[in-house]
Amino acid sequence: MLKDACEKKLFDGELTCKVLLPEDIIGLKVQAMINDPQRQKQEMLDIESLLTLENYSVNWKKLEEYFQLFELTDDFNMLKKRYQNA
Repeated sequence: MLKDACEKKLFDGELTCKVLLPEDIIGLKVQAMINDPQRQKQEMLDIESLLTLENYSVNWKKLEEYFQLFELTDDFNMLKKRYQNA
């Protein structure tokens, strides 16, 4: 994840910060849902917000790998159906 992070300039270029790709942030949120099932609703809302902010232009294959890793294929399929061609 860190090797794929991109640099973003902040405060009119005074500070540079590495930022994870949206797909990797979503992967961490998927893991958070598994680690604490009570967080599932909020994490899914966050994932949907990220997909919306990115105009649904994400690497769906990479997302599928994260969801499959944690046996959440049904959730992935729902998101892909809702957001891939929105």
